[in-house]
Amino acid sequence: MTVPSGDEQARNTAILGPSYQSLMARYGSNFATQWQVFALGLTAQGFVVGAASQVVDRVYTAVLLCIVILFIGAATIISSLRIGLFTALDRYTLDEYEKVMLVGDFEPLRLQHAAPFRQREARLPRAARPGLNGSWLERFVMLRIVRVFGPSLWWAVLEFVISVAGAAIPILGIFRL
Repeated sequence: MTVPSGDEQARNTAILGPSYQSLMARYGSNFATQWQVFALGLTAQGFVVGAASQVVDRVYTAVLLCIVILFIGAATIISSLRIGLFTALDRYTLDEYEKVMLVGDFEPLRLQHAAPFRQREARLPRAARPGLNGSWLERFVMLRIVRVFGPSLWWAVLEFVISVAGAAIPILGIFRL
């Protein structure tokens, strides 16, 4: 790939800038929606679990509430992770835009939306790298747990655990436990 002249780069930016801004807005919207789905799903489950905890001697109602709790959990996990796929595609496309728009002297300003954490971190000076400048526990948490699982997986696991525990409440209520 040849490095464009200043005029070509300005032209590329003028042509691609509005599309890049639109894509960035869509990415931000999808990213926010992904976390709102988790938050609203947990809220809905909390409401149904609260209602289910009041059910005594009603087998059909308890089973129905159990199914509703599990359905909300599954829908929340699937919806949020699906939106996460859209945000991943947008991150890749944003990087492609920046390859064209930020060349030459501007190359270091690329945001690396789709780059893995380790690749982004490698570009930082050692003293500025998150997770490397703390106690052994902080380093372990940052370098192992956070990097491997990421926030989406933590929320999905939390949602799954709450779904199973919440679904157990009306079933246990049938047996007066």
